[in-house]
Amino acid sequence: MRFTFLDSKIQGVWNNLVKGSDYNISFEASPSKEKNFTNEQGNVSKFQVQFGFGSDAYPAILLLKQENNRLSGTIKTETGDCRYLWGKKVGDSIWLACFDGAHAFLFTALQKGDSLKSGFFYSGNHYKDTWQAKLNESFELTDPKELTKAISDSSFRFSLMDQNGSRIDQTNPNFNNTITCIQIMGTWCPNCKDETEFLKEIREKYPESKLQIVAAAFEYEKDTTKAFARIKQYSNSMNMNYPIYYGGSTNKKKVTDVFPDLDRVISYPTLIILDKAGKVKQVHTGFNGPATDEYLKFKKSTVDLIDALIII
Repeated sequence: MRFTFLDSKIQGVWNNLVKGSDYNISFEASPSKEKNFTNEQGNVSKFQVQFGFGSDAYPAILLLKQENNRLSGTIKTETGDCRYLWGKKVGDSIWLACFDGAHAFLFTALQKGDSLKSGFFYSGNHYKDTWQAKLNESFELTDPKELTKAISDSSFRFSLMDQNGSRIDQTNPNFNNTITCIQIMGTWCPNCKDETEFLKEIREKYPESKLQIVAAAFEYEKDTTKAFARIKQYSNSMNMNYPIYYGGSTNKKKVTDVFPDLDRVISYPTLIILDKAGKVKQVHTGFNGPATDEYLKFKKSTVDLIDALIII
């Protein structure tokens, strides 16, 4: 990202290197006193969302708060959330947007009664999809613990590489008689960043004799040296208190080569929790972070599960 200061604003160009060296979007930004949206602020409406049509359609939930013509909220999918969205309503038209350094999202739609029609979703300047929504307080997405399954009752197998080229797997003595959390993630993934912040809290809560946490990073970089450099930079900038290893490329079909006891992986991040015998107790797909109504419930249920496994 390159920018210059102009009075009370900044203007510049965002270059998303993941998309290529020539992927550039101009931007302008100014200071804001807006507070982050949270579901705790009340008066939040819940919409059932459909992106796309036919075989390409997929569900989501829009959590939307309106104060006069100002809008805030987030969108939850079965693989994660869009983090904090802000926007406005002008007449029948609404727009919501966010920029988190990895994604530039824009949602537009027309509000007709309790429905949102003729919606378009833009991701940067490379992707466009349709969406529509209707007010539905009872709608729920598929349970994230039901999307990916373990296909073996034996000790969970994996093989990861450290920066020195050495392998670590389920036979490492560090995993003997401890609960283990394995985070499938990528340094490029905003939802993974939110989950990393949560796992850092978990790491501080339990001694290593009770709980081990390891991250497996799957990266866009095809050069292993560059991938490890990115992983090291991420670990340092995030002040990670648990180790992060290299898993391979971001191709989700290849992730099961590293974790052969999973039937599939459909989202970054995916969190696997193993018991003291190394057997899978839970696989949680995606991550709905602090902008959503799922975050506090997820934190509590995860801590409750770990506590129960430690006692057994």
